[in-house]
Amino acid sequence: MLESGKLRLIGPIVKSQIVDGRGFFTGPFLYYFLALIGIVTNWNVYVMTGIFTSLWLLAFVAVLIWLKKRFNGLAALLVYVLLSFFPLFLPQSRSIWNPHFIPIFGILSFWFLDKRKEKVIHYLLSGLFFGLALNVHFSAVLWIPAYAFVVFYEVARKKFILWPWILFTLGVIVGELPYIIFELRHNFYNISTFIFQLRSGGLVEASRFGSSYYYLYPLVPYAAFFLGYVFNKQLARKRRLLMMVFVIIVSMYFLVLSLGSLGQTPIYPQGLSMSEQKKIVNLIVQDNENKFEVAETISADTPATEIRWWLREAGIKVMEVSEYDNATILYLIASESRPPEDEDVWEVRALRPFSIKLKNNLGNDIFLYKLTREDRAGK
Repeated sequence: MLESGKLRLIGPIVKSQIVDGRGFFTGPFLYYFLALIGIVTNWNVYVMTGIFTSLWLLAFVAVLIWLKKRFNGLAALLVYVLLSFFPLFLPQSRSIWNPHFIPIFGILSFWFLDKRKEKVIHYLLSGLFFGLALNVHFSAVLWIPAYAFVVFYEVARKKFILWPWILFTLGVIVGELPYIIFELRHNFYNISTFIFQLRSGGLVEASRFGSSYYYLYPLVPYAAFFLGYVFNKQLARKRRLLMMVFVIIVSMYFLVLSLGSLGQTPIYPQGLSMSEQKKIVNLIVQDNENKFEVAETISADTPATEIRWWLREAGIKVMEVSEYDNATILYLIASESRPPEDEDVWEVRALRPFSIKLKNNLGNDIFLYKLTREDRAGK
């Protein structure tokens, strides 16, 4: 995007939901943000990762300020402590990933929605952060019931006014504007792809909660407000000491979990650490092929984008992700439970019929396969 000087209107493809080689994309805000901090930090990946990690800190500081104004300082502090020690957030916060915007955007959207009575512009700001959240990750749709509840509440209390909600809608549109422009220019590609996958069952299979733990992120604003409300009620009943003891005990329990295996769980499967990625790349480089594709089936990143990056750093020009059906050689990273012969992802199916020329055991139930298309081998 920077080399061409043209802003993209879409962001990353949703890798976990590609059906028959067809997938839809998130909005481009992640790319805009990466470009900005990349230029500012001279593409220092450690500083950039630190900035992404700070998004969580900013989200929880926003929780503290919001709930302090909404309820009281102690209730806000108790919620801040619980969220900060929650062990499932820790391993996920150590990376550059688009869902990390969801907690901070969600808190800001709910905060301005809560302040809507003070100034009408707060409707616009609430909608803007909702639109930005949708731009980076579709899980933000889980906030729609909250907005709907507020609308119904205003209608029931006969306080509903249309034009502030028009401002809210305008904010959503501004936050999603590049994506909307892309859809209008490309015959609603993402919407039609979403419908196609829904009909094919691909969305149902890919959206299992067990493999989509980042759906916890949009629940952070809900959890923050609910906990703040409960703590405020209990503190009003003179249960200050009880609430403090409860939070300390739970936080210590969270801390134990965080220091254990749960908090240390890597975001990537075991075996795809940086050192393992370099090992895989070295094996591919040593094999000395000139034109090939790479793929992996041990995570949702089937195009093996990280391996591609390391290969290009090593001066190897790997084929593009759109050229699997033109490749004669595919290096596949897979587990023993997902052998190439039984694999059904597009990246592998596009090579059939193929033969297995190499099977290298990398340890931790991870294997590097070299597959060669039979009808084009040697050409």
